[in-house]
Amino acid sequence: MERSSLRRLVFTGGSGENGGPCLFPLDILVNKCLIVEVKAVETVRPIHKTQLLSCMKLLGIPLGLIININVLKSTDGVFRLILPGANTE
Repeated sequence: MERSSLRRLVFTGGSGENGGPCLFPLDILVNKCLIVEVKAVETVRPIHKTQLLSCMKLLGIPLGLIININVLKSTDGVFRLILPGANTE
């Protein structure tokens, strides 16, 4: 398990700002098969899910969790994402 890591991604045809590589901050990466993003927001918005899905696609990680710690009931703050077409066996 890795915590608070930055992943460097270089895209074909260009990369991050000013032509440099893109860095994606990951809260927790588990066995290269699950990304866990911890948030403290009032509401998990679609952009949060889109950002996580983008990281999952770029890194080839099939599963993702968004955990919002700013809720009264902990189960209300957990959102599971599965990369479309991913083999999760």
